[in-house]
Amino acid sequence: MGRWRSRGRRADAYGTASTAKTNRSKADQDPAQWMPPSADARCIYLAAWVGTKLRWELSADRTEVKTLHDLAAGCGQQYVQYEHPQD
Repeated sequence: MGRWRSRGRRADAYGTASTAKTNRSKADQDPAQWMPPSADARCIYLAAWVGTKLRWELSADRTEVKTLHDLAAGCGQQYVQYEHPQD
């Protein structure tokens, strides 16, 4: 995810990337299996996904990592915002 910077706008990432209907359709699928139908929302969705993974130090399998890298290549300078939870 070298193209993405570690700051951004959380409201945009969560407010426009997924509606309730699309949220139900994705269930628990990762970006290798589901992406928002709107092309405009895909990079925002990826940034939110990566931010969540970083914040909670979640793992990703090889397919997910490859998909994230491939999709991120088309996003330009997308910002990722995350904060580690307080101990």
